[in-house]
Amino acid sequence: MKRSACKIFVIVIGVAVMLTGGCSSPESPSVKQGRALAAENIELRKQLELRSAEIEKLTPRHSEEIKKQQSLLEKCEQEKQAWKTKAQQNIRD
Repeated sequence: MKRSACKIFVIVIGVAVMLTGGCSSPESPSVKQGRALAAENIELRKQLELRSAEIEKLTPRHSEEIKKQQSLLEKCEQEKQAWKTKAQQNIRD
């Protein structure tokens, strides 16, 4: 008799725990929306950190490329001026 009473007691406790666990108040749509927005914000922050790291990595390379292009532009301007001067000398001759 003790064993069956113990089994019944355990079953009743288990059912009671299961029923009370499912009786929490349902979340309102605004709470669900807030949680969804928070999760999205976390994901967006992670993506932003990755992009920022990528930009930091590319900045020195970009600066170096700009310096090269400026140097090339200066050389071209000097060459253009030299050709312009030669052309004006040829016209005078």
